Amino acid sequence: MKFFLAADIGGSKTVINVYTENSELVNSYNAIGFGLAIDSEDPLPELTKVLEVINSNYNICSAAVNLGGKNTKQIELVFSSVFKNAKILVFRESEGNVALKLGEKYHSEIVLLAGTGAIAIGCDGKGNYIVSGGWGSDISDKGSGYDIGLTA
Repeated sequence: MKFFLAADIGGSKTVINVYTENSELVNSYNAIGFGLAIDSEDPLPELTKVLEVINSNYNICSAAVNLGGKNTKQIELVFSSVFKNAKILVFRESEGNVALKLGEKYHSEIVLLAGTGAIAIGCDGKGNYIVSGGWGSDISDKGSGYDIGLTA
């Protein structure tokens, strides 16, 4: 049987789900965050270990990865080194993009997301957007749940 993998990799945490061909969730794996602010070709041994466990249990034919960081090349290399015959697609989307679309739909001038991470997006009415935050704990998440937790 073929299996499909969906991963959400952020700066604080990673969730990797394995699905059957019929879109049924088979297993879910949680790990620390691997979304980094800079890209490199350096290995990520902790992520590789998790992926090797998955690879030993399931015949993964493709993987879709949503990446919160900027390290697209690094993530592609790690996934393709473990799942050698699988198609790997890495998307770099953040909750900020979703919030921005909702803000546009409801004609909001400012959208603020403050959870584990923090991002603020503003529009000046002329179609120009200003973004603050959204870089994750590698650079700064002032005002986020992560920042508040560190301060506490």
